[in-house]
Amino acid sequence: MLEFQLNTPVVFIIFNRPDTTRVVFDEIRKAKPPKLLVVADGPRRDKAGEAKQCEQTRRIIQEVDWDCEVITNFAADNLGCRERIVTGLAWVFSLVEEAIILEDDCVPHPSFFRFCQETLAYYRNESRIMMISGTNYLVDKFETPDSYFFSRHYSIWGWATWRRAWKSYDPDIRAWRQSIGVKQLRYQCADWKMQKHFEMKFDMITGRQINTWDFQWVFNCLFNNGL
Repeated sequence: MLEFQLNTPVVFIIFNRPDTTRVVFDEIRKAKPPKLLVVADGPRRDKAGEAKQCEQTRRIIQEVDWDCEVITNFAADNLGCRERIVTGLAWVFSLVEEAIILEDDCVPHPSFFRFCQETLAYYRNESRIMMISGTNYLVDKFETPDSYFFSRHYSIWGWATWRRAWKSYDPDIRAWRQSIGVKQLRYQCADWKMQKHFEMKFDMITGRQINTWDFQWVFNCLFNNGL
């Protein structure tokens, strides 16, 4: 059996935590991706010492010691969780068709990279599949003879996706304001508690009450009937 070779680009999203960034970077180094795209937010002006922490975190990327094209997108000022990841992933998918995405506190198992690469290839042209997730909350609760399963829960703690899926992403989830958005959520979510949870989050996003990007991604997947 041939040894696995990672050839899918890896995205690494970092900020101000050199300790956790180091742990995740060491796992990326073991996987040796041929292309590493690094998205970093800038320091907050009102946080003493954060500029130094951001600098220390970014310096870790200089330790790439394998054959790898490193491309960086470092913000000079702090954009915040929402804008940094939204603009960062838009930049990523302007450069590559598909990618594996890790944040600075998501430590991947070695098998994660192969799982992502093989399923990215297998479902590349299947529009219903919106993402590949490395997080499995049912690992001790749900038995299946298969090596993976389909879900309407879109966990972004170690994941992968394609340009074709990201291009429908709307950080303002404007479709939520239309009745079709509510109808789609209720169609996709049979559990009324989950419906209410997402309704609250989507209302907060449209009201700019929370600075996040991930619930918009959930909405994007639900609205497009994705798995």
